[in-house]
Amino acid sequence: MGPRIEQRYGANRRKTRVAATLVADGFDIPAVIVDCSARGVKLKLACPVAPGTAVRLAFLEAEENAIVHWWRAGHAGLRFLDRLDRDTLFTLETAADELAEWR
Repeated sequence: MGPRIEQRYGANRRKTRVAATLVADGFDIPAVIVDCSARGVKLKLACPVAPGTAVRLAFLEAEENAIVHWWRAGHAGLRFLDRLDRDTLFTLETAADELAEWR
């Protein structure tokens, strides 16, 4: 039997480091996006947010509606209600990528 491959909610996740604001239950929570895909992001947060919470994530020039998929040890996984468009995803992926202009 071969190694188990875990299917996550977004294939081709890319590491990034982008400041964001998570709006949950009327509160603005500072966050950092640490990885991303067209379907969701992993955030670093200072306070917990319950799985299943509907949120709005503001980053760069974009705002996206999402659901908190999981929370553990200062990190949360969000699933976007609508996939990110190609341009927004590219901007997010390359925002903190020092080698992006050479790829």
